[in-house]
This record gives sequence, structure tokens and C-alpha cells, in this order.
Amino acid sequence: MTLISMLEHSIQHYGSKPALAHKPKGGTYQDISYTELGESVDAFSKGLNALGVQKGDRVALLSENRPEWAITDFGCLKAGAVTVPMFSTLTAAQVGYILKDSGSKIICVSTSRQLEKVTAIRDEVPTLEQIIVFDPIEGECPEGVIQFEAVCELDGDGQGIGACKSLIDISDADVLLSFLPLSHVFERLGGHYVPLISGAKVAYAESTFTVAQNMREVAPTVMLSVPRLYETMHDRILRTVQEGSSLKQKIFHWGVSVGSSVSSAIQKGKKPSAILQLQQNIADKLVFAKLKAATGGRLRFFVSGGAALPQSIAEFFHAAGILILEGYGLTETSPVISMNHPAQWKFGTVGVPVPGVEVQIAEDGEILTRGPHVMKGYFNSESATAEVINGEGWFHTGDIGIIDEDGFVKITDRKKNIIVLSNGKNVAPQPIESELVQSPFINQIILVGNERKNLAALIVPNFDALKAWAAENNVATDDLATMFETREVKQLIQREIRSRLTDFADFEQVRRFTLLDKEFSQEADEMTPTLKLKRNVIIKRYGEAIEKMYPEDP
Repeated sequence: MTLISMLEHSIQHYGSKPALAHKPKGGTYQDISYTELGESVDAFSKGLNALGVQKGDRVALLSENRPEWAITDFGCLKAGAVTVPMFSTLTAAQVGYILKDSGSKIICVSTSRQLEKVTAIRDEVPTLEQIIVFDPIEGECPEGVIQFEAVCELDGDGQGIGACKSLIDISDADVLLSFLPLSHVFERLGGHYVPLISGAKVAYAESTFTVAQNMREVAPTVMLSVPRLYETMHDRILRTVQEGSSLKQKIFHWGVSVGSSVSSAIQKGKKPSAILQLQQNIADKLVFAKLKAATGGRLRFFVSGGAALPQSIAEFFHAAGILILEGYGLTETSPVISMNHPAQWKFGTVGVPVPGVEVQIAEDGEILTRGPHVMKGYFNSESATAEVINGEGWFHTGDIGIIDEDGFVKITDRKKNIIVLSNGKNVAPQPIESELVQSPFINQIILVGNERKNLAALIVPNFDALKAWAAENNVATDDLATMFETREVKQLIQREIRSRLTDFADFEQVRRFTLLDKEFSQEADEMTPTLKLKRNVIIKRYGEAIEKMYPEDP
């Protein structure tokens, strides 16, 4: 079985059922059937062959999520080519580097803006022969540029995933809303391949800024996201509650308490009592109905990946009747190593290994994996491959973790992120950071302290919550920098840190912090496209602020 043969099975089996859905600018969602998808994939693959694409040739893809992305990817595979997906946010120089490194013969771009990036570096890429553009181009196409529709009109000649399909539990009755970049392997597998070989429908969000609106329009049954979305939803819910009356706050906290009791019973494999079920029904109507309606009202479960999901966030949503299933893997492992399943899950873990995948913990705590999911190697880099795959075929993930008594994998941190204090103590920053961002006053945080006596933190506060608190406590809020330096605000943040780290060891306590007046962002190259913080970039950028937190050090 190949990806193409599995897609062709879906096309034959599901025919007129919707496969994809997109929303034209100013319009409403429109469906593309499995039959139409198959015809487009077939036409595009033949067009690629007509352009001279042969087995093993690389075809780059620079586009936002849209139907043409899916058609191009499957069309490349059917033509025997290798897809080279790129994040749509890359600069022209970054695009040029990937094109040269991969030796791409063709690049497909979505818009005139993306076309400009490629045009700017085209002369630097000797292997590049053709640019295919999805959006219509006004006037005559420049030399070496061809429209997507024109490629489809040309007359050319021309296993591992099944385990993930069984775990993710997607069928032809499901509808997914896709908004994470399809160039990222998490979305490409879970939000592209798995649903389309399962007969499900994939609807593309208009942008990352319209996800909430599109969720209500599409009413997905399953949705993949990174933890940042769930954290943002959680923070907004709490902020709305805090702005309500004392009665509404009491009802909300009662509802969460009831939901938590139900969740606890389910996690222990027990059936909630009749009284608890009655209370849950009331809580659903009074407290959680709006939250479920905001997701479209049909959600079976969320899937979380790309970064660590705080256990408290998963527990909160489950108390509200929404299950978040966390998985784990890397690009080099196709990507799933382990995953929680609707019928087998444990919060605080990333699930059990998928069928056919071996996992073991090395002596230093690093997670190793072996199996058909592991890559063949890094392109054109045997030395880099040898550094991560040993002679017995074990891939070194770079993550630190354990396997518990029930076989669930638990990640504690990235090996390279471990902070070694000057006293030799090793600190995993991720659990501490995950706990602290649960504070309503802390939005983002990076721990520092390598080779220092103790930990310190760069903190981006929740500006709205902090301003509201400051106003209630007669602290001037006109200037953020000035407000951050007030004794009242510093004491507030210090109290939040102390109260939330009571279960951590003395050497894991955050002794000092600096408040920053702007969020870490992708635009500033401080976050990845899947919204993970770039720790090294941030630490280097705020080096001066970090040094000020350690005045006693030379």
C-alpha cells in the first residue's frame, strides 16, 4: 500500500462525498468531491510528466493551506516526484537556500507575493526550470512561469501510515478544520493524508486569524492544533469569567468542579454516579454549552502535537466535556512515535507507541525509537544521519522522557534545553514553564540559568489581565515599562511564581525575572510556524536583560 493507492481507494469508495472544502474570498465554503480531487490529482501528475518531471525529481511547494496544496502533493507523488514543502512565511533567501539544497526542478507557489520571492532568487538556483502559480496572473505569464490550470491541461505520459490511521480514529463521517501549515509534518499526516485516505472531509481555514469563526462555520468533528491554541482558548474563557458577576463566577467554578469529578471517574475507569451525571447535565447547560458551540457543536476530540501540552489544560477541557489527545514524534519519524487514543489515553503523557514502533529509554534518559517510521536519512548528509541513527537502527530523538508502568510515554524536556546550574543540578525547564503559564498574568515565559547559581525568567505578561489588575489596585497603567517596575506588579508576579512552584524542588525555583513589553512572535523570528518558542534566539536577543538579573556574576 502506498499513499497514492490508499487515496485511489478513497476516490473509488467515497466518490461524490466531499473531500476538501475551501472558502473563496468574500464567499462561503465550497466542497470538492473525492471524484473531483482524483481527477485533479491525475491531471496535475500528467502535467508534471509533460514538463519533464521524472521519478526522484524534487518539486518544491510554497503555499498556504488550500486545495491546490493537496492536489499538488498527491500529484507529485503520483508522478514519482519528491515533494519539498516549505512554510509560506519563509523569506526569499530562505526559499533560495532550500531550493538549492534540495536541487528542486520545479516550484509551485500560491500567490503573486510568493512568486516575487522565487523570482528574486531564481538566478541563484541553476536546477530550477519552472514555476507553477496557483492564483491567476494578469496578462501574459513571464518566461518560465506557468499557471496551475495550464499544467492540469497538459497531456503527459505518464506503508507506516495505516498504523497512525487506526490510532487517530478518523472515518468518512468526520470533518476536519485544517489551519496548521501543511508543510509541517504533523498537519501533513494528521490533517491531510490520514483524513483523505479515510474518506473524511478537510476544510481549510481562511487564515490563522479566522480559526474561531471558521470553526463555527465548518463545525469540525476532529481538529489538530498546537498547544498554543488550547492555552489561548483557556485564557479567554477565564478572562470572560473574571469579567462576569460574582454569581456567574460561582456557577462557573461549580461547573468545573463537577466536570473535574466526572473526568476523574472516567480516568479511573469508573462510571460517574447518577447524582454526578445529573449535575454534569446541569453544568453542561449552564457553563459549557457556549464553549462547545464555539467549536461548532460536533467536536469528538482535539489532537495536540508539535509541543508539550500542559496537563492542567487537558484536564480543564475534559472537565468541560472536550477531550484533547496528545501525541508525540518528530519530522524524522514520519512523524508519530506515540499517541493517546480515544479509547486509551492518560493526561500528562503522549500515549503509547503506535503499532510496529519500538521505543526505549537510554541510560541518560533520552528517548530512542526504531521501526519503519524512521527516516532513511538526511538528504545529502551521511554524517548528520550517522549522528542520530546508530548501527542498530535506533534513532536518537533528543528528548528526555520515561515509559510508565502502563506503557505510556512521558516527555520531560528536550535534551538540549536542560539547564545545568553552577552547582551541577540539572533543571528541565519545560515542566516549570508549563506550570507558570497557567497563571492568568503570565502569557509567555523562557527560563534561563545555565551555569548560574539559580533560575531566572524572561516573562511576557498577559497585558490585558495585568492592566485590569493594576487599575483595580490604583497602579498607573499608562506606560507598560513604568508599570512593570512598580513594587506592586513585581510582588504580584513573584506571588504567582511562588504559589505555582510549591511542588518543585528548591533548585527549581525561579528567583528572578524580567517583564517584557512585547510578545514573542514569528515575525521577530522568536517562534516557529507551529508556535514553539525559539529558546536560543530569545536568550541571545535578550542577553543584556539576562545579565542584569545576575549582577553578582563577573
